[in-house]
Amino acid sequence: MSDCIFCKIANREVPAEIVWENNDFVAFLDINPVTSGMTLLIPKKHTSSYIFNDENEDMGEIMKASKVVAKMLEKTFKVKRIAVIFEGLEVNHLHVKMFPLKEDSSIKGILNSNYSKPTPEDLHKTALDIIKAKSE
Repeated sequence: MSDCIFCKIANREVPAEIVWENNDFVAFLDINPVTSGMTLLIPKKHTSSYIFNDENEDMGEIMKASKVVAKMLEKTFKVKRIAVIFEGLEVNHLHVKMFPLKEDSSIKGILNSNYSKPTPEDLHKTALDIIKAKSE
């Protein structure tokens, strides 16, 4: 879809801090995170953001991809859990929001946090740390 920002990211038409990809999916850092390392995972092919839409028949593949990314986030941020949300809002392109959770985190606390927006340099450093975790 020509006006979809996530399609543009998947096609490298706009910049993003990409931390992982395969033939079907790409994961990149959210530019407005509510936690450090908040990552979005999307299919490269434009797909409705409503997960119960008929075109989203095989959600298993995106869950397999999210597991790979979750392991990278766990290792990078030294956390034991990654929260996953399929909200289907804002951008009409299927996406998984992934949040590294500290021991005392709650989803309510994350969504109401006062986390400061990182600079582009901070995002780039975080992306490099996550990418490095995959190769270790």
